Amino acid sequence: MDFDVFVIDWLVRERLREARRGAEWQWAEPASVPRGSLREALGLAMIRAGCWMLGEASPCAGGTLALRR
Repeated sequence: MDFDVFVIDWLVRERLREARRGAEWQWAEPASVPRGSLREALGLAMIRAGCWMLGEASPCAGGTLALRR
């Protein structure tokens, strides 16, 4: 095998390997959704519990307090 062909073959294989890694990263990235902190989750749970305990008289009942999830 000629040296130039060997080098070109090696360069092409490396480029394909890099492209595959990049494609895998692109597909994996949207699947990993950033989650909120435990403090945020506990705070929202406490707000929801308070709204539930207040019932119809709460500011949440009219939909004025926007809560995620």
